[in-house]
Amino acid sequence: MIPSQLLPLANHLWQTTLFAGAAGLLTLPLRKNRAYVRYWLWIVASVKFLIPFSVLMDVGGLLRRHTAAVPSAPIATGLSFAIEQVSEPFTSTARDVAIPGAHWSYTGVIVPVLVALWAIGFAWLVLRWAFHWRRVRASVRTASSLNLPIAWPVKTSSEFGEPGVFGVVRPVLLLPDGILECLAPPELDAIVAHELCHIRHRDNLVTAIHMAVESLFWFHPLVWWVGARLIDERERACDEEVLQTGGDPQAYAEGILKICESYLASPLPCIAGVTGANLKRRIEAIMTNRVAARLTLWRSLLLVLAATGSVAGPVLVGVLNAPSAKAQTQSSLPEFDVASIKPFKPGSAPENRKLTASHGSMTIQQENLRSVIAWAYGVKMERIKGPGWLDSEEYDIEARAAESASQDRLKLMLQALLAQRFKMALHRMTEQLPVYALIVGKGGSRLHAVDRDPSAGGKFGLDGGFFHKEMVTNMPQLADQLPMFLDGTPVLDRTGLTGVYEFTLKVEMDLETFRSKMPEIGQVFYGFGMVPSVFQSVKELGLELVSEKGPVDILVIDHIQKPEPN
Repeated sequence: MIPSQLLPLANHLWQTTLFAGAAGLLTLPLRKNRAYVRYWLWIVASVKFLIPFSVLMDVGGLLRRHTAAVPSAPIATGLSFAIEQVSEPFTSTARDVAIPGAHWSYTGVIVPVLVALWAIGFAWLVLRWAFHWRRVRASVRTASSLNLPIAWPVKTSSEFGEPGVFGVVRPVLLLPDGILECLAPPELDAIVAHELCHIRHRDNLVTAIHMAVESLFWFHPLVWWVGARLIDERERACDEEVLQTGGDPQAYAEGILKICESYLASPLPCIAGVTGANLKRRIEAIMTNRVAARLTLWRSLLLVLAATGSVAGPVLVGVLNAPSAKAQTQSSLPEFDVASIKPFKPGSAPENRKLTASHGSMTIQQENLRSVIAWAYGVKMERIKGPGWLDSEEYDIEARAAESASQDRLKLMLQALLAQRFKMALHRMTEQLPVYALIVGKGGSRLHAVDRDPSAGGKFGLDGGFFHKEMVTNMPQLADQLPMFLDGTPVLDRTGLTGVYEFTLKVEMDLETFRSKMPEIGQVFYGFGMVPSVFQSVKELGLELVSEKGPVDILVIDHIQKPEPN
């Protein structure tokens, strides 16, 4: 069971594992082609660890919102669903009980432990590589300069275990002391040519990127396997280039063997050396000097399609699934017959905030625009993303419909008013946020099933310190009503119960809270806030409320402006 906090990481690791596996499969038909092609495939597989598919899907969502609406064809919808199922196989199933009286939870223990273990491994690798880098840098500073007819500086020192290249921005060729006496001129030329290939290919930059990947994802064996493939193909690519530019295979192979006999191979990951990868296979490949086949048209198309699909696929899913920004207009929503909107200046009148909506009329006094939008769309204020002046600007709004209307219909009219007078355009998106799941308790449900239709209402009142509500309802309706005791946090029905039940929900509550939260006739009811006793009340019905992360609607304001006074 994966804790909900780790679900994004689990999905990302799954995606990257599939991606690296696909890259590995692509290298198989390319075995007779240039090693540099396979090298780049492994580079892409490494970089994928740093780029979750969710980022590309978000890019697609942004493209959708800034372009015309794209109809989702059946085949496109199927493709979108398939990609999502493959890329995000893990969903929230963890039930982290977080109720009064509970001393610990599964996720409350395992997540901090895993984070601590990751931090230890990350710190150890970073410190280890920093130590090696500082040691080599100190050796480079004290090394002697050597004059060779190449465009890059050359340093020589007894502390260098083998020829190599150090540095990313200003690379330096490092040669061990005595190498001029150890190697014949053709052998030295081939070895130097190999190191210059590393400089031209910017292999130290690639190594640094993969070192960052290894530090962040040290716990994933695939990271180290990809790193080994990178080194193998990197060295083979340089070998091929040396031979293709006229290097003598025998002199080149003998030069590598002499270095191995005379010097110790450098174990430092921050240096691109000459003795890396599988030395036996490299010597065999150098001596046979087989000419690598050029990429055929079909193989080139295969690589282009694979590269395009890996980027375009998630972007396409984002385009197909992102809700387009739209303004609710009077053509799709009912409207008020008359409406007045006036900015309220703080301090110009005694504080008297209220929102009253009943019988086709609505009165809003001294309310900021965020709270108005929250009521109109039925979301919590903190789940609205928009400009800062939504909180600072307050308004008095008076509106009346042509005929009597319920609060739900008045909300739709207010949405139309916001679109018309504030030019508001928005879209909904879903985020994984804390929610409560309603589940059946260990002892089973104690609900009494009845053969009746569920009722939206019910008798309620305060008796003996308990708020009680007589209900004839089903579980989805109960889940919709419980947020009034949970400060508006959504409740998801996970009971699996499909019947209609008759029961009385009794929640312990003091008289002062009841009186302060219950609205007057026509005023908007915002709930009782957070009432901890509701957890025990639900338990008495044979049910439980457990905390987890689940899909929650978020309102994103794409455009809004202050209205002209009327």
